[in-house]
This record gives sequence, structure tokens and C-alpha cells, in this order.
Amino acid sequence: MKKLGHFVPFLLLLLVVFAASCNTQKVDIGSLQVQNLSGETVELNEVGGKVMLLNFWATWCGPCVAEKPKLAVLQKILAPKGYEFVMVSDENIDKIRTYAQRHSYGFRYLKSMKSIKLYGVFSIPQTYIVKNGKVVATFNGGQDWTDPTMIQLLEDFLK
Repeated sequence: MKKLGHFVPFLLLLLVVFAASCNTQKVDIGSLQVQNLSGETVELNEVGGKVMLLNFWATWCGPCVAEKPKLAVLQKILAPKGYEFVMVSDENIDKIRTYAQRHSYGFRYLKSMKSIKLYGVFSIPQTYIVKNGKVVATFNGGQDWTDPTMIQLLEDFLK
């Protein structure tokens, strides 16, 4: 029984790693409870026929902040074609607002009213492509959103 005690920390670590990898493809867009930066409740289903790039991020997250300029370039390319760019953080709404004011990317910033972990987002940045209310692609970690292959992949979701 003493030897089993040495495995408990390993088993806990394994459980944490397993939990972090669960549900990354199955975020339920309809269950997201979000507010705009004025504190008004927003329904994410209100993007009409657009394809949504839904990015979970935080102001303190280096990779999240680093990918924002490339997302802004991508937005200039894809928004006129029918993409909606939505950035969701579960941080304090004042922090999100301050970030949005300092960086004029033009994204739609929203505050999650619950921890994003409750939606199955265990690491950030985490980006979902949503079409007709369904997740059709998931990107874990920071991406080179300006890579021509990436742009073509994302344009294909408009078809």
C-alpha cells in the first residue's frame, strides 16, 4: 500500500492532462452566456448567416495577445466575405474594455459570464470556426492567421 502512495501525484497529473484535452471540439455555442462591453447580454446566435471566428483569450496571455495583430489582418480579408470575429474572455469587463480601447483591432469583444472552463475551454488561445451554429473547426494555441494556407482553409468554410 505504501508504494501506491507514490503514484497518486502521477495519477492526479494524468487526470489534469486528460481533463485539459477533453471537449475541445464540442463547445456549445448556444450555451455561452456573454455580455458586450456595455454589460448587455448578447446571443451569439445573432450573427445571421455569417461564419464566426470565435476566439477565447485573456489580456494576460502572451500567445493570445501576440496573435491579435494577425487576426486583425485576417479580419480585413474575411469580414467583407461574411466572417464575424468574436473575442471572448472571462476576465473582468473593465480589463477587456481597456484592452479593446488600447488596441483598435475592431473585434467584437465579449465577456463570458462564467469561467470559460465550464464551456470546455481549458487552454487559451482557443479558436473555433462556427457555421450555422455548429463548430466546424478548432485551433488550439496561437496561429499564423495570415498564412495563405490558413486563409484558404477559412475561406472554404464560406462555401
